[in-house]
Amino acid sequence: QLLQLPDVARAVVQVVGEGAGARLLGYLVAEPGVVADADWQADCLSQLSKALPDYMVPNQLVVLPELPLTPNGKVDRKALPIPDAVDASEYIAPSIETEQALCQLWCQLLGLEQVSVRANFFALGGHSLLATRLMSAISARLNKKLPVRALFEAPTVEGLAARLQATEHTEHQAITPVSRDGDLALSFGQQRLWFIDRLEGGSAQYNMPAAFRVRGDLDIARLQSSLDAIVARHEVLRTQYEEVDGVGVQRIAAQMSVPVVSEDLHGASKQAVSARVAEEANTAFDLQRDCLLRVRVLRIDAQEWVLCFTMHHIASDGWSLGVLVREFMALYSGKGELPALPIQYADYAAWQRGQEKQLAQDLDYWTTQLADLPVVHGLPLDKARPSEQRFTG
Repeated sequence: QLLQLPDVARAVVQVVGEGAGARLLGYLVAEPGVVADADWQADCLSQLSKALPDYMVPNQLVVLPELPLTPNGKVDRKALPIPDAVDASEYIAPSIETEQALCQLWCQLLGLEQVSVRANFFALGGHSLLATRLMSAISARLNKKLPVRALFEAPTVEGLAARLQATEHTEHQAITPVSRDGDLALSFGQQRLWFIDRLEGGSAQYNMPAAFRVRGDLDIARLQSSLDAIVARHEVLRTQYEEVDGVGVQRIAAQMSVPVVSEDLHGASKQAVSARVAEEANTAFDLQRDCLLRVRVLRIDAQEWVLCFTMHHIASDGWSLGVLVREFMALYSGKGELPALPIQYADYAAWQRGQEKQLAQDLDYWTTQLADLPVVHGLPLDKARPSEQRFTG
């Protein structure tokens, strides 16, 4: 797509780094006579953002006089320079209130002490996930809404502030606590997972397991109390799901203890330990009755253990696992009690249901856009499609 841009003679893209630190870099050689300055690069990113999904837009462009080549005439990717993630441009302080607010938000999200108003968000290490969080934070703080694409089109504080100055205020609807009396509505995500669970009669396909090897003394009583404190703090882990008049609802238990099963596997083979871990991971939850966090403790020898944590996706996601581990470590190590949360997931579910008018408009738009697509793709398959989806392999 870079080669489709005017004034670009040659181009190549490459991913550098790993995991959360991975960046997509675009290397360009401009046509002769083109001034490939920061404004030109910003214009290139803006054009790309209109033609590509966010995750395919490079985090940063690098302009080179020529692309390095191997003796065979191919691009030598190992010789491509990797720029620093932090923009080295001269610091320019914010001059208006909107710029000051944006600089503060960028610093919070990117972990920086200061941000120049002309620094590129993506050159500073930003990516599409952080861009989404930034737009949410802007909406909450400034009561103005911009699409994520606006950041790709104006990736500096100065440019984004100009967009915001020209944008009308919108009423930001903050998430607030709702009454716990009676049955509570499900979020759309909860409703989807509850429906699948009812349809399939209980399944482990949405289990979220994690196993950790621990060495040293393990205090089972302290482990139990730490886990119970986490469940007391997070209502969603002690939420049970019922059907009322054909509609799924959630009911939050006042208190619930985490089921902890301990097994002594002294002398057991690695295969036997792995089998126990797999058994735990593949045991289904009963969404009407179970605590949605359970733990199995496997004792390998006097000083070695395997801790198996399993949550259901209706109560957690990949991000939640990190929260669970951090809170467990803090509580188990005795670093004090964790403060009560100002809002819970049930409050978010109620807030989300309040956005149905806007969501209905979004749904109408995409229904129209995708109206001509087939219900099932027509790609060739190496095996016949089963009547019921399976998750083996």
